[in-house]
Amino acid sequence: AVFIAAFSILWACYGGWVTISSASIAKFFGTVHYARCYGVAYLASGTAALAGPQLAGLIDAMTDSYIDFFPVLASFAVAGFLISHFTLKPPASN
Repeated sequence: AVFIAAFSILWACYGGWVTISSASIAKFFGTVHYARCYGVAYLASGTAALAGPQLAGLIDAMTDSYIDFFPVLASFAVAGFLISHFTLKPPASN
């Protein structure tokens, strides 16, 4: 039951990302270079989708546990937050 609840929350969040990403990208970067920015965002998402399971498998092979992958994942999340916090400027209000 816990797995089903966690899995449902995960995919609900992913669905939210897919829904708001295009509007957020247009708002932050403008529509002039929208296609390029949208492509970069999905390239990063696709790269993470390919590299994440590979890294998790490597860590499992080295430590015999997937639990050891979560601190790595948390550090990537914190790094992503810090990079976006310090490099993205909020859109100008009209």
